Order: sequence, then C-alpha cells, then structure tokens
Amino acid sequence: PMGIPLLSPAVAGDQTEPSIAYCPTFGTFLIVWTEPRGASLDIYGARFLPSGLVTDSGGRPLSSAAPDAETSAHVACTGDPVNGAWGAGLGSGWCAMIFGLWA
Repeated sequence: PMGIPLLSPAVAGDQTEPSIAYCPTFGTFLIVWTEPRGASLDIYGARFLPSGLVTDSGGRPLSSAAPDAETSAHVACTGDPVNGAWGAGLGSGWCAMIFGLWA
C-alpha cells in the first residue's frame, strides 16, 4: 500500500522516526517525525482525518529553534491536550524536553 502522503509537495531529505496518535476528542490523527529541513534535524508534525485528508499538508515545525538536532519524537493523546516528547542536542550534551502539542 502507498499510505497517505503527508508532505505535499514532497520535501527533500529523509523523514524518519515517525510516531502517530489518534485524538478522539478532535477526531484526528497526529503524526510527528524527524527531518533535516533546516540546518539540523528538527521535529515536524501533521494532522489528518480518518478519511485520509491531511489538514497540515507539508507538515508544521514543532521544534526547529534549537541550534542542534531534535530527534526521537513521540506523541500520545488521551483527550486534550496532545502531548509530545523528544530529545534535543544542547551543545555537548543531550537534554530531554517535554512539550505540549496542538490537536
């Protein structure tokens, strides 16, 4: 199966480390992933409906401001809000950061 194209138009580079959650409160799925769209790896996300309609074509940057890479995103939803967590490089070390995401 071809799946659901989330990035339209297609974005150069590899989109990796996907995580997906269904948000019953809003009736949408949220998928997050890592990609090198900017100068380093960043976290992007998109919402889509059970019908397959993507409401954020091209994805939205969720974490792209840190100077180093953000990777390993995970998302979960038990209602409102949707929560996500990912690791971010901060100079010589790594720091786990937790963020609330939109739904």
